[in-house]
Amino acid sequence: MLSITYNVKIITPVIMGGADSKQLDQIRPTEIKGMMRYWFRSIIGSTLKDDIEELQRIENMFFGSTDIRSPFKLIVNPINLNIGEFKRESSKYLGFSFNFKKQYKNETVKVILPESSFEVNFLFFQTKNLKNVIKAAVLPFYISTALGGFGLRSRRGFGN
Repeated sequence: MLSITYNVKIITPVIMGGADSKQLDQIRPTEIKGMMRYWFRSIIGSTLKDDIEELQRIENMFFGSTDIRSPFKLIVNPINLNIGEFKRESSKYLGFSFNFKKQYKNETVKVILPESSFEVNFLFFQTKNLKNVIKAAVLPFYISTALGGFGLRSRRGFGN
């Protein structure tokens, strides 16, 4: 089994939660893999034009499905996660709208603070196309960290 590890530093607050939106769940591999899938579809989908079946076949080959196991696994190891509270009203980020309802104006949200860090460890299972699987996993991860963001409000400056 081949392993590749990336050290990630958080530069804007990250809001990640599970089923209970009030609970902060640390950094979640499922959200990272979901963002990687999104960018994989964007990149590969742009080359396949309108062939949705082919895109789905290729995506399942690299990310797995209910029928096919993914050829890699993600493990997230927190190194230095600082969890704090973020008051919506005193935001220097555009993470929240300017027009708050009165009852939410002073609400605080739990966040993973900037300067926190974690590791993302890719574990690759032996396959005949291991080199292609590594490229198919690493490229969307890199693009996710460069162009996307993780967690809630990532399109408004959070989660980078």
